[in-house]
Amino acid sequence: HSNHLRFKARIGYNIRKWDLDPVVSGEIANHFEDGINYGLVGYRVTLGTNYKFKQLGKVGVFYRMEQELNSAHPNLTHILRVKYTYTFKI
Repeated sequence: HSNHLRFKARIGYNIRKWDLDPVVSGEIANHFEDGINYGLVGYRVTLGTNYKFKQLGKVGVFYRMEQELNSAHPNLTHILRVKYTYTFKI
């Protein structure tokens, strides 16, 4: 039986009179299998921001880098995510 335990920290900063406040997060992953701790297997770093339109919703843009650890050929993955959110008010 295989499990991963992830630890995540996230911080945002509100810049006065600026609509694109930054958000930064980091994660580390620890691998357990059959009760044995195999240590850190990877990490993620994410940078992003959101922009809120008055009547049209919210757009978020995020860049993430994921790196495997403790592997002969570790994967390095780059992810760009664009997210749109619209909330219906009833």
